[in-house]
Amino acid sequence: MRFLKFLCVSLISVLLVFSSSCASGSGGNGYIYPDFPETPSEGNSWEYIDENDSAAITWYVYDNAGAVIDWNNLGVTKLVKDLTGVSVKFISGGDDPEQFLSALISTGETPDVISVKNVSSVAKLMIADDMIYPINELADRWAPSLNRRLKNNQSDLYDFYTLDGNNLYWLPYGSWCQSEGEMISAATNYYMVIREDMYEWYRQEHPEISEKDIATKEGFKAMLSELHDTFSYTSGTAQTIDGIQQEKNLRGLTVAGEDGVQTMAEYFSAPYETMEGKYIDRRLTNEYFEAVEYLNELYNEGLIPEQSFTDTDTETATIMSNRQSIAFIGGVTNGSFKTYRIFSGYNVNIDYVPIILTNDNNDDPILRSQETYGSWYNMISTSCSRPDLVIKLFDYLWSDEGQRLISFGEEGKVWEFDETGDNPLRLKYTDEWVQNRKDWGKTWTDYGIRFFWLMERTSFYEASMPSNIWGINETRKRDYNGKLDALAYSYRDFTELGSAALDRDSLMLSNAVESVWDNNYASLITCTATDLKNRYDGVVGMMNTAGLTQLSEKYDSIFQKLKSKKGVEYLWPSHKPDFQRVFKDDSGNLLMSDGIHGDIFVNPITPID
Repeated sequence: MRFLKFLCVSLISVLLVFSSSCASGSGGNGYIYPDFPETPSEGNSWEYIDENDSAAITWYVYDNAGAVIDWNNLGVTKLVKDLTGVSVKFISGGDDPEQFLSALISTGETPDVISVKNVSSVAKLMIADDMIYPINELADRWAPSLNRRLKNNQSDLYDFYTLDGNNLYWLPYGSWCQSEGEMISAATNYYMVIREDMYEWYRQEHPEISEKDIATKEGFKAMLSELHDTFSYTSGTAQTIDGIQQEKNLRGLTVAGEDGVQTMAEYFSAPYETMEGKYIDRRLTNEYFEAVEYLNELYNEGLIPEQSFTDTDTETATIMSNRQSIAFIGGVTNGSFKTYRIFSGYNVNIDYVPIILTNDNNDDPILRSQETYGSWYNMISTSCSRPDLVIKLFDYLWSDEGQRLISFGEEGKVWEFDETGDNPLRLKYTDEWVQNRKDWGKTWTDYGIRFFWLMERTSFYEASMPSNIWGINETRKRDYNGKLDALAYSYRDFTELGSAALDRDSLMLSNAVESVWDNNYASLITCTATDLKNRYDGVVGMMNTAGLTQLSEKYDSIFQKLKSKKGVEYLWPSHKPDFQRVFKDDSGNLLMSDGIHGDIFVNPITPID
C-alpha cells in the first residue's frame, strides 16, 4: 500500500507538470495549427517541398538507441535531409527516460518529435492534454499521401489505433501490416532453449525415453534435474563426462525475468480471451497459474536460480555466453543473439536449441509471433514550429521509398529488385555491396543502413530483405525460429489494447495494476509450494484493488469493437473454429518433432561471415 500511495503521488506530480505546461491546455482537442499552405493531394507530399525550405528539429528518443544517429552526416539519413530539408538533433532519455521527458516539458523544452516505448505514461498524458498532434489531421493539411498509405495499405493498423477515438497519434516502429505479412511467416522471439550437447547425452543415456515423454512437465523436469546433478559442481575438480565438461555452479533453467514467466505461459497456452468471447487478463487464467506453479516447482527443487529475477540483461548475457545454464526461457531478440551467442556456436562447439513442452492438458503452445501493431511510437508535439515539414518527413520515412532507403540503401547503388521469386517486395544486394558488408568496409558503416530504425514497418522489411547478405546471427536465428513457426501466432489484438486506450483513467489504472504485478511476480516463483496459492490469490486481490477489473472492462470494450470490425466471434487462436493442433493431438502424441532432431537448418543460406 505504501508503494501504491507513492505511485499515485508521483503521477499526480506529473499531472501537475502537464496542467501547467500544456501547449493548448484544453484537454478537449483544442489544437492550434500554424498557417502554412496546404499540400495538394496528387503525388507524394515531399515532392512539394521548396528546395530552399528547411527546419532544424529536436527528436527525443526514449533511451540511448537514437543517440548515436548522426542524421546530418550519415549516408542514408543525409539523403533524407537533402530531400526533405529537415535537420535532426537527437536527444536521449538516458537512465530515467520518463523523468527526463517530464523535465523537458516542465522547462519549456518540449521536443519537436518524440519516440517512446510502449506508449509511455508521459506520452499518454501528452496526448490527453493535446500536446501531441494527430497524425491524420497533420496529413490532411500537409501530407495527403500519408493518409492514403495508412488508410489503404496499412488499414489494419490505422483501424486498430483509432478504435477508441477518431485520431491516430503516432507512426509506430515494429508494425506488421496484413498485406505485407501474407508474404512471409512471423516467427517468435520468445521461447525455451536447451544445451544441445547435454540434451543429446540425456537421450543416449535413456533410449527408453521418447520426445513425447520430454515434451511434458514431468519429462522436462526429470531431464533438467539429471543434467543439473550430473554436470554441475560447487567444489572439487571438474570432470569430462562423455566429452562434456562439467561446469561450476551450472544453472538449471535461467528465467529471463517477467519475459520468462510470460513465455512459459505461452507454452501452456494461457489465453487472453474466454470461451464466451470476452477479453481476460491472462494472469487470471488457470493456464497461467499452472505456468507459475511449474516454475515455482522447478525453483523449489533447485533448478532455477533466484538471481534470474535480479540479473540484468548484461549479467544474463554473461551466463549464457559462458554456457553456464542448461536451459533458458524468455525473449531472445536480435541484440541478445549477438550477445548471448545462444545460437552462434562462437569459439566453442556448443549450441543451444529450441525445446517445446506443454501443460497437463497437452494443449498446443500458442507462442507470440513478431507481429505487432507497434513497439515504439513516433509522435509530433504541438511545440513543433514546422509540423508541415515534419509530417512530410514522416510521410517519406513511412513510404516504401523511404523504408527501402533507410533499411537497404539506394536502388542501383546498393540493391535491385529480385525478380526470381513470387514476392514483388524481395530485393537483392549488388555484388559490390555484398563485398563491402563481407569485409566490414568503412563504406558499409558510414553509409548507415539500418542505423535509423525508429519508423520501420517490420513486415515490409522482412518481406523485402535480401538473402544474399546474411551473417551467422541472422541465418542461425531464422533457422531456429523456423522450427517454431507453426506454433507462432499474432498477439497484437490482445497485448496492444493498452496502446489503443489513451484516456487518463486507463493510464492510471494500468500503471497501478502493473506496479503491483512488477513488484510481486518474482515472489510467486520463489515462495514455498504450500504458500503459492495464497500468495497468488493475494497478488490478484491487490491487482483488483488497484483497478484490474475496471481496466479489463475498458480493454474488453475496445476488444469487442475490434472483433465487430473484423466480423469474427473469436480472436484467440485456439478458440477459432478452424484451429488445428500441430504439436500434439488430444492424447498427447506428437504430431511434429520437438524442434531438436533432424536438419536444424531450414533455410539453404550460407552466411557471408
